[in-house]
Amino acid sequence: MQNSYRYLRQVSLESIGSQGQELLSKASVLVIGAGGLGCPIVTSLAAAGVGNICIMDADHIEEQNLSRQWAFEESQIGSNKAQSLADFVKKRNSMIAVEAIPEFLCNENAEKAISDFDVIVDATDNFNARYIINDVCFELSKPLVFGAVYKDLGQVSVFNYENGPNLRDIFPFPPSEELTPNCEIEGVLGTSTSIIGNIQAREVINIILGSPRLTGVLLQLDLLSFEIQLTKVLPHPKNPLRDLQIDRRELNNNLDFCLSTNSTSQTMVNECSVKELHEMMEKGEAFWLIDVREQNEFDICNIGGELIPMSIIGERWSDIPSQGKVVVHCRSGVRSANIIRFLQEEHGYNNLFNLKGGILAWIDEVDSTLQRY
Repeated sequence: MQNSYRYLRQVSLESIGSQGQELLSKASVLVIGAGGLGCPIVTSLAAAGVGNICIMDADHIEEQNLSRQWAFEESQIGSNKAQSLADFVKKRNSMIAVEAIPEFLCNENAEKAISDFDVIVDATDNFNARYIINDVCFELSKPLVFGAVYKDLGQVSVFNYENGPNLRDIFPFPPSEELTPNCEIEGVLGTSTSIIGNIQAREVINIILGSPRLTGVLLQLDLLSFEIQLTKVLPHPKNPLRDLQIDRRELNNNLDFCLSTNSTSQTMVNECSVKELHEMMEKGEAFWLIDVREQNEFDICNIGGELIPMSIIGERWSDIPSQGKVVVHCRSGVRSANIIRFLQEEHGYNNLFNLKGGILAWIDEVDSTLQRY
């Protein structure tokens, strides 16, 4: 039993008591993400005496993180976030076990990472990781505490608690990159992530004590007006996880690549406008055009590029010429830019150009007869 005096104020609560504190001391929690949400989540769980905490994140501390990720110091810029956060909470509670895994979660390591813990917390900031976490938790019957902040809107829910709803009951499939919130573009305030992260931490404690409040419910909090909306989450008829024939790895076969080429990369990407590409075609200039969309997108409309889908780029990257001018395109320019960063960083390419705006820009500025999707 942990030092009861340390936790006297919370043990005095009828909802916790000495038995509840014992449950907390024996619980194990995996927090995936050590940023704006992860910092308050981990710190609050450690302070409450959760006995075993693991933090998973391969990202490194940047100066722009310091305004909202308050567990970090200026002197730690460049250090791994997971290890730095683990060190931070170890100094504040030596009575618990804290571990850091300096890796990004992906299809290959997700099951191993998640399987040993009682409760999983999603403190990530991208949909690709969220779906992998959700699907593995579903597969392993692990309760998942979900949290997200977009500008001044916060969301929290508990997924997969005792076979309850999961993320795919709200969004059966990941939204397109154009609709995916990006805090680097839209902005986020540190107080917002602190509030939502602490709500997530409280729900972790509620799960450990056997009384979660947000299972089957999506809490949405307007952090400007403090208006709260509680929406019931019902099973979605198009949730692919409810199809027993679906293989989770196949379902997420393109998400690992998105994670490995996350938007924080500082590698510069050369660009080519659609008008420049059109002029190159008109003049008969020598170049290669690579289309990295998926087959179903290519079937809707294409501009004559060689199709090498993002989902198999890890297997076919060597089919892309490393000499001569190569223009890479997708629907909007986001996926193709990530692929170029991947090829430049991992395989030394220096001849690649991203088609700015992708095929959507081509339709808008060059050929409006193509079907927009």
